[in-house]
Amino acid sequence: MSSLARYRQCLLNTYGRYIRLERSLSSSAVRRQQTVAATGEKSPDVEDVIIPKRISRSPTAVLDALASTVRRDFYSPPYVYIDDPETIPECLVDRKAYVLAKVSGQRAARYVMKRWPKNFDVNPIDPALEIPDIFKALTGPLAAADTEEGLRERIDLRLVTESFVSYQKNKQAGNDLSDDVVHNLLDLLCVYNSKDEECLLEEERLVTKTAASGSMDKIRNTWKDSGPAEEVFQDMKDPTLRACCSLIKGRAKYYQVDRAYELFRELEEKGMKPDIQTYNAIIIARSLMIHKAENKAEAIKELFQKIKGQGLSPTVETFNNAFVTMTYCSMADNYNAAVFVSSLLSEMYACGLEPTLATWYYIMRIVYRDNDCTSYALHEIMDHLEGKDLEAHHPDDLEFFSTAMVKVCVNLKDLELAYRIDNLLNYRNNYKLIGNHYLEGLYYNFYFKILCTFEQIDTIMEHYEKTVPYWFVPSFNSVHDLIEALELNEGYQYLPKIWTDMFSFRYNKQVKIMTPLCALLAKRKQNKSLQTQYRELVAGYYDIVKYDVMSLEERGDLDKLDSIRTVNAEELGYMCQVCLNSEDPQLARELFSFFLNYKQKIQGQYPEKTLESLVDQFIKEKNFQMCMCNLNDPFDADRQEALGLIYGLGYKSCGSYHGEDQITDGPDA
Repeated sequence: MSSLARYRQCLLNTYGRYIRLERSLSSSAVRRQQTVAATGEKSPDVEDVIIPKRISRSPTAVLDALASTVRRDFYSPPYVYIDDPETIPECLVDRKAYVLAKVSGQRAARYVMKRWPKNFDVNPIDPALEIPDIFKALTGPLAAADTEEGLRERIDLRLVTESFVSYQKNKQAGNDLSDDVVHNLLDLLCVYNSKDEECLLEEERLVTKTAASGSMDKIRNTWKDSGPAEEVFQDMKDPTLRACCSLIKGRAKYYQVDRAYELFRELEEKGMKPDIQTYNAIIIARSLMIHKAENKAEAIKELFQKIKGQGLSPTVETFNNAFVTMTYCSMADNYNAAVFVSSLLSEMYACGLEPTLATWYYIMRIVYRDNDCTSYALHEIMDHLEGKDLEAHHPDDLEFFSTAMVKVCVNLKDLELAYRIDNLLNYRNNYKLIGNHYLEGLYYNFYFKILCTFEQIDTIMEHYEKTVPYWFVPSFNSVHDLIEALELNEGYQYLPKIWTDMFSFRYNKQVKIMTPLCALLAKRKQNKSLQTQYRELVAGYYDIVKYDVMSLEERGDLDKLDSIRTVNAEELGYMCQVCLNSEDPQLARELFSFFLNYKQKIQGQYPEKTLESLVDQFIKEKNFQMCMCNLNDPFDADRQEALGLIYGLGYKSCGSYHGEDQITDGPDA
């Protein structure tokens, strides 16, 4: 039998077994059904089929599940830069330029939508592309302003100025407006203080504000006393409780605290019961009218008693506002404030409320107001938060991580606690709560400061390479701390990496960074491989400096060299020392000659150690005339001392062979 015939027979046998098995299963199922139909009893070997209930899931549930399996990637840039790797910013200037460029495009899109709104009436994209809410007011016609429908549309679109104009037109036309529309208008005017809020996207907010906004902003009364909100309220024949509460919250929000509390007292005298949001606003307003911590605490206790008497349940915001008020206390009253905060936190737990990150932020501001305070409050906070998925409920939540790291570095100086905070930040999606670029930079600057103070250099560089430059660009102070740590721990092998990064961050023109970095390169002669890298770094830097100076000279602007931070004498001296350590005397002579040519324009003092090394090198080369030519001129202030040094070294090294014949200007000349 051929192989093809055997293969065909094998297929037929397999198919036959499959058919017999299917018939057997089918006949067994039929017999079980007949038995159930005849007896009404189920066979013990028959299992019930339970159909699970349908679980409602969001459209992005699968994507969310997949995203939960992915951790933060420190070694790649943030996703906002991933589309164009060539434009990934590596310094603070580039980051801001990137954000500004993106904002410019968004503003251009907003202008186009405002200028030609009819072009966006038809949306042919399927599925339809949703237009952001802040653009909806720019597209499509609105109803007439002198109608209630037109007023309602403008209120829904949060057009504050146009809404008030529409209200005035309706009043002039004698139109009767419903109470609901008038109350909504008053709410809008009180929330925005009767002026249009600038519609900003997230990137625009990062540019316009350097820090997260919140209750810690400067306290200043900006309420419009005779503004549209007051006018609408006065037009009401019999102001309702809702209208009064809206006006109280508006006045308190913009720090017109006296009039807010006055209206609140009027409501109490009339027997009206404000809602809990009104009490939340009054807690802030009332505390700003009192200065001492003890009196603030008594006023807050009184308000909490009123809340309880009205049958209202305090919210997290109620307690947070109470915590905020204690941050306004003076340094002298800080102890009393801290004692009251402890009892207030216990009351918060008794009400079944969980503190938010903003709560802990306020507590840290109160407890650690004095830089000498070493309280263990932050340790207890971390015990409570570790291993939790955190969420943001208030703008001040974003202040927590940066403030905690600052207090660890300034107050506690606890490296282990700093690691705990960093682990909490990088737990799942908690890193999204670090805040904007300003708060992120503040966090990492202090994190690296405490690392450079207490940690070994290998661990420091491990954290450095993980976060720089994609997530963090170190400040001048952070770089200075890092250089000190490199010198203290003798981390000379990391200098090429740091040197390259300084040029990427455009710090090469900062004297406070480049001078100590050059000094560290020249401090000690390294092994041949590492010393060769040092020499290449110095040679590249010298080419840049020489190009800058030559460019100024060609333009006739050489007089500006002393005002433009290109290089100083100390850096040139240290670079020359690196070349001598690398056994490259030719480049060392070139660097020194460059200094001689432009010494009147270059600031700083040439290092004495490099001077001695140059003298030794020239004597070794038996080029004593070159030594005298180079060193006889640049040190006019200390000429006698310099010549004495040269004479002594020359006489000692060369004896009568060089000394008497070639030294024309001895120490006593």
